[in-house]
Amino acid sequence: MQLELQALESNKTWTLTSLPTGKTPIGCKWVYKIKRHSDGSIERYKARNDMAAINCLKQFLNTRFKIKDLGDLKFFLGIEVSHSKNGICISQRKYTLDILKDGVHVLSRFMHEPHKPHLDAAIRILRYLKNAPG
Repeated sequence: MQLELQALESNKTWTLTSLPTGKTPIGCKWVYKIKRHSDGSIERYKARNDMAAINCLKQFLNTRFKIKDLGDLKFFLGIEVSHSKNGICISQRKYTLDILKDGVHVLSRFMHEPHKPHLDAAIRILRYLKNAPG
């Protein structure tokens, strides 16, 4: 955690300032799980948020602003986000299927009289989708 804080400070991501008088800080508690190598030495600290602290923060923000908890993140900017016990997985599967659907729709207009450029376009679409990450 200390390395992450140092990186934020060295990159000038934030500026540390004094708390204004009469104000109280919002707390956040982190829980660490220690990952170890087979010899017992520490590999890394795996951090996860304390859900009680997150809920407390949501309640605090709700008193100051009009917010709505939308639940777990499922899609963000066309990227599918799924959660599992192993962590978070992001995928462009939905985006890829939408492109494929649009491509098939456009190419199907020419099915009554297909030409080589139509086949080339279909192959180009499939090649793009195959090489797209996620």
